[in-house]
Amino acid sequence: MIEEQLAEPANPNQEQGAPQAPQSQQVEKKKILVIGAGPCGILATKHLSINNDVICVDSKEGLGGLWHYDKHDENNHPNLNQNAYYQNYGVLQSSLYEDMVSNFPKCLMTYKGFPPKKEYNQFMTTAEFNDYLNCYTAHFDIQKCMKFNTFVVKVRLAANMTEEELQKVGFNVTKRFVASLCPSESYKADKSNISYIEVDSVVVCSGHDSVPNYPKIENREVFEGDVIHMHNFRKHKLDQYKNTHVLIYGANMSAQDLVQFMITDKDKRASKVTVLGNKQLISQFEKTKAYKKEIDEGILEMRVGVIRNYLGKQSIILEDETVIDKIDNIIYATGYQYRYPFLEDTGDNLIETYNKESRCNAFGPLYRRIFSIREPNLVFLGLIAGQLTIEAMYERQAIVAKRVLDGDVLLPSKEDMLREFKLEYDEIQKYSKDFKNFFKISNREGVGSVQELNYIKMCQEIAQIPIDEEFQKIAFEVCGPIMDSYMAQGNYAFMKKHDFGSLYPENYSPNPSLF
Repeated sequence: MIEEQLAEPANPNQEQGAPQAPQSQQVEKKKILVIGAGPCGILATKHLSINNDVICVDSKEGLGGLWHYDKHDENNHPNLNQNAYYQNYGVLQSSLYEDMVSNFPKCLMTYKGFPPKKEYNQFMTTAEFNDYLNCYTAHFDIQKCMKFNTFVVKVRLAANMTEEELQKVGFNVTKRFVASLCPSESYKADKSNISYIEVDSVVVCSGHDSVPNYPKIENREVFEGDVIHMHNFRKHKLDQYKNTHVLIYGANMSAQDLVQFMITDKDKRASKVTVLGNKQLISQFEKTKAYKKEIDEGILEMRVGVIRNYLGKQSIILEDETVIDKIDNIIYATGYQYRYPFLEDTGDNLIETYNKESRCNAFGPLYRRIFSIREPNLVFLGLIAGQLTIEAMYERQAIVAKRVLDGDVLLPSKEDMLREFKLEYDEIQKYSKDFKNFFKISNREGVGSVQELNYIKMCQEIAQIPIDEEFQKIAFEVCGPIMDSYMAQGNYAFMKKHDFGSLYPENYSPNPSLF
């Protein structure tokens, strides 16, 4: 029940999330822990470090998050037993595969006051965007706030810690949170190499793109082929898939990227690729002119359906009784779950995960999909998905966090935030009983999710900074309609060849003084 999910933190007598005084009234800077050094963590560190003492930690050896390519996965990592991330999440941190190309033109991938290099492709590759992130970090001198190869074991409310737990910390705790850390590649189950820090606020910029959503499909053991999630895809897999029938389960952008890899390189081409997905996505993809030749030759096929179970050594059966056979390999392009082991099993009760029994699609209660209502000094950035202005939205969320944590603006009362969350909860449950659409943002009018322009207004209401109308026009009046046109006709591959660079000012980046 929603009333139960909105219960108070474990220590209701402790005043949680009290508004902060304006920065000028504070004797010392607030100390803030940022978890994750991907795009959201970089933006959070940049904006929050202006007026605060920020430490940003990441388990990887460098910044970039997903965009920091790592050749290792669970099948070839040299020592999973000592990898802290694997031991706590059951998987390694995700990494986009080599030569991956962004889904958005670079005018929608750039941050305020820092245009990308002219030599970058219009749709940046993994290496180019990672370079952009490194250059951005160097330009604003924020890498000094970052600590890599560092894993966050737990985040605790200090007020709820026992005397024994506080003694282990080794110093007198005076701040709101205590975080325990360990080296990411030398994990010890007995926690003998744990270190502790205390902070006033925690900004979580991780946990939403690493734990794969594996569909629950019975009889997996009867299928003899290779079955992986996109999480484990690397280009060397193309050698394995050459001259085989590959079924891709899912039909969104990541699935279409896979199609391009598998059928455009004649030296590593699969003999057949079947894309299995929902009716809306498949009906668009079937219109494609980008792969008309491959469709006519029987190399590419699109099917609508949901897998009921594996049927035999090379076959599956769908819920409508259709059988697809002679399959050699299967790739799940089925998204990710939300996981935060460092907040679980602590007794602090700061968030609740929904639909735990199948997949963790969402959690809360959160105000505007950013602030933990039970403890507003616990902030989450980058959870939203599906929006056109993906990187700009991350930066807007970071600015909202800065405005609130700096004390420049105040959040509504806890009661008002809970009231708004409950209204959203009830509305979204009409369309997705498992609450999976809570973080879905749509750039068009629809039901069961928040419309993107409305969400921008929701964030701007908190930030109280004028909207960047130039960026809005570039995104929603110029680039957006063109991208929608390509996608509606199944021509995602053609979209990435469009000359978007002629549609906006040279050397463009959004205005730093606007929202």
